[in-house]
Amino acid sequence: MSRDNNMFGGTLITILFQDRPDKVFIAWVYSEGNEKKLTLKGLSLADFSDEDIRRIKVRYRKLIEDKSHAM
Repeated sequence: MSRDNNMFGGTLITILFQDRPDKVFIAWVYSEGNEKKLTLKGLSLADFSDEDIRRIKVRYRKLIEDKSHAM
């Protein structure tokens, strides 16, 4: 859904799975070492209410259902 800089470094990626759009996850990735290899530092369930999820599913319905352009 989105990618944002984390205030502690790295990137926060907000993930909504097309086949399971009832949950939203936050992944924290950070580049480490000389090669800047990405490392998963954290993965957690995002703090979205049922109403938030319902609104996301309505607002982003076309994107959620777009199988050809999804990652």
